[in-house]
Amino acid sequence: MSDKNSVLKNLDYTFIFARSPESWSSSHLYYEHWIAAQTKIIHLAKRCQSLDSDGITVYLASSPFIKHQDTEVIKLAKLFQMKNPPETMDLVNSLEDAINDHFQSKNTKKTKNGDIILVLLDKISNEQESLINLIIDTTKKIDFISDRENSYRLGISFLQVGEDLDTKEFLTYLDNRLVEVGAKSDIVDTKLWYEIKQKSLVDVLNCCLED
Repeated sequence: MSDKNSVLKNLDYTFIFARSPESWSSSHLYYEHWIAAQTKIIHLAKRCQSLDSDGITVYLASSPFIKHQDTEVIKLAKLFQMKNPPETMDLVNSLEDAINDHFQSKNTKKTKNGDIILVLLDKISNEQESLINLIIDTTKKIDFISDRENSYRLGISFLQVGEDLDTKEFLTYLDNRLVEVGAKSDIVDTKLWYEIKQKSLVDVLNCCLED
């Protein structure tokens, strides 16, 4: 097994499905993007499941959120096929719960070397400030170790489906600017759909852990 795969095998994986309600309409600009993204994302989730011995965690970022722990890829696949999607989405509470799980598992030594949280979304409307504050506060709780082989990792990766410009600009800010405004370290990675298509699954996951 390569070094990259060894690192990835010692992590827990969480998927947060935060598709906007309007994008479920076949007339919406990003409807076809979600159709095209489904296969690649499911393959990515299968890869994560093979690396996570106790199963992946899957959230539907509805209000209130729905959470499936220690589960299989089928739970994520079913979200793509929903007939009655939620009317409102709440990404912040889902992400906060996943982050809390990270620290709880770390404190009780239930997990190995950390977590990768993958957020699947097409649009962020009114949660920008709350997300910034949540991520900054999270970095202040992490005990960073200079030796990356022994450090306890938390990576948050936003995978944007579609090309909403305001969302792209905000996610770029999360990726590149949070240290400037108080974050202790860069734990965020963002990717547009066309970038995800061009990368291998292992490269997508490793990007989540790179500062």
